[in-house]
Amino acid sequence: MQIIGLILAGMSAILGGSSVVATKAGMGKADVYWVNGLSNTIIFCMFAAAAILFGSFNQWGLVESWPLLTASGFFLGISWVFYYLGLKDGPVSVVLALQNLSIVMTMVLSAVILREHISGAMLAGAVLMVAGTVLMIERDEENKSSQEKNCASRKWIVYEVLSAACISVSHILTKMDSSPVDSNFASGIRYFIVMIMMWILYLAKQKEEKPRSRHRQKAWSLAAGDLVKIVLGAILLGGGYIFFYKALIFADVNVVTTIFRMSIILSAVLSAVFLKEAMLRKKIAAILIMTAALALYVM
Repeated sequence: MQIIGLILAGMSAILGGSSVVATKAGMGKADVYWVNGLSNTIIFCMFAAAAILFGSFNQWGLVESWPLLTASGFFLGISWVFYYLGLKDGPVSVVLALQNLSIVMTMVLSAVILREHISGAMLAGAVLMVAGTVLMIERDEENKSSQEKNCASRKWIVYEVLSAACISVSHILTKMDSSPVDSNFASGIRYFIVMIMMWILYLAKQKEEKPRSRHRQKAWSLAAGDLVKIVLGAILLGGGYIFFYKALIFADVNVVTTIFRMSIILSAVLSAVFLKEAMLRKKIAAILIMTAALALYVM
């Protein structure tokens, strides 16, 4: 059963690593909340379709803890808000490096709340993960001008750390829910909550913009190619999360989360090829350190 979980987690990493590059390539100057709403609507539809396809759409009565399911969806939604706010301004490789901090946070929470065992290798991996993340951020800061190093320009770093914290809480709440329901059904509920949250935030922001017509034009004036990239990114990520939540059934949350975060390797390569992000020595060293950390977690 553990092997099945590892395979599913590996597939989620491949799809997740590809999705972030596609989304980043298509975002441009698009409204973050609009992109977030569109992406999570697509992901919700994918989970709903999977639940219908596998006959689990009628499992409402099997849910044992609606508060846990709802709370995990809420924290997932908050995580998405911070994730897209950070991704809009931050380079893909550094964004994913900060997202990898969720592994360390999940490890701590799973030990405290779920009483999962933390080995010496996992502790060493946590240290390497933090070291690699710091090195990645330092590399990015060295490439910026003094004007770009203002506090305002580094808000995306704070956004990504908050996103990592929220997704860690969501993962723990997901693991705590012992309801005998299919992962596609439960995830569909979570992403329905997320979808509603994103569109409420978008409409609230739209209401503040004057005139309304200018904001609508800004949201919908994407080139067809950019819209295709955003949709493709959402589809890839939706597929990645379908495999991710399936993997949580068969393997420990620490192991599944760690393998999923290995997507940083693929994303770094794809961002260098398609987004022309520089692959400097410090960046490569940081990725290698984080890869070693991930390997220690799996061990």
